[in-house]
Amino acid sequence: MSSNTEIRFAVIGCGDIANNAYLPLICEHAELVATCDSIAERAHNSKAAWGAQDAYTEPQDVLNRNDVDAIVISSAHDTHADLVIAASQAGKHLLIQKPLAVGMDEAHAAVSEVRRAGVKAVVEPSPQLRPVYRKAHEIVAQGVIGRPLYFIAEQAMGPPSYGEFYFRKRGGGPLYGIAIYALAALTHLFGPAKRVIGAGVKSFPHQDIVLPEIMTQSVSTEGYDQPWSSCPPKEMEVEQGACDSTFTILHFDETFFGCVASNYVTSHGPTPRGIRIFGTEGTLCIEAETPLSVLRREGTLRSSPLSVIATGKSADEFSFDDEDGPEPEIVSRSRNSLLHLIDCIHNDTDPLPTVEWGRHICEIIAASEASAEDGRARELTTTFNQ
Repeated sequence: MSSNTEIRFAVIGCGDIANNAYLPLICEHAELVATCDSIAERAHNSKAAWGAQDAYTEPQDVLNRNDVDAIVISSAHDTHADLVIAASQAGKHLLIQKPLAVGMDEAHAAVSEVRRAGVKAVVEPSPQLRPVYRKAHEIVAQGVIGRPLYFIAEQAMGPPSYGEFYFRKRGGGPLYGIAIYALAALTHLFGPAKRVIGAGVKSFPHQDIVLPEIMTQSVSTEGYDQPWSSCPPKEMEVEQGACDSTFTILHFDETFFGCVASNYVTSHGPTPRGIRIFGTEGTLCIEAETPLSVLRREGTLRSSPLSVIATGKSADEFSFDDEDGPEPEIVSRSRNSLLHLIDCIHNDTDPLPTVEWGRHICEIIAASEASAEDGRARELTTTFNQ
């Protein structure tokens, strides 16, 4: 395919992230052919807002089109694997919103079909494509904090205001919703994990969310009118099928382990999100407020948008380009993934976050869920190349 040829996209799942990130980015960098959503009005509203040619409610209608080169999958978590398989069989390239799958049989099948078909598939959240995580990987690899000993990662928020699938037993809860960001970053930094112990509780039997039609009616080129900004009433009650507080211990080797804590119950007070990695020579912190900092005996190396600045006795400096710029994180992350997929299609190269990596993340989550149910640790069997 010529590097001057626009990639023709369709989006399956026209919810929050599609209308706030993928759809406007596709219009900016490629061609939008079709939108698809199980809610017909939402598919048509998204088509009208972003100028797609057609709108559908059935994914197969999208996959049957010869003028679609690539698919963005941003539907409910438990639909991803089937869509990956069907799209691969149709010869479509893929950008897959996290997760790749919600079970290991599905994850294995999805990876197998992507590889058989030879399509390009970028699996999010893809920290491999983000400058701050690439720099963090370099800092760890250079031994700046010495030998890693322990880590703690926190991902906390109140319950989502919309989307019944966030609470399902299958594919719901904070493990799939937010813990996955920390799991993705940690495996990028340290490679495949070896062992998992999980715990989880359901603090509430049900949750109240806004009605789906409120989200549907607010689709526009300005992005969704977020429920937390306009504060519509939460009139739909959904069962809390998945644990809403989880704790996952990951062993990377015999001397290095840590935990990922995530929850949907932090409705009041601070909602911590970040990773701290403790080593023999220092601590690496990746936080929302300060993207990157290294604490050592000699001083503190703190991040700015353009570089990590040394203070104290240390003279080290770690510079990195702020490719994310001033955009919201969800937009910059999606932009990186979309542009990487387009580049891989044009140049016939393999995407950096491999589908095997996406499968490994799925195994960690599945192992944590299983361990939480019976109290037994799980040895992991999948791996991936960095």
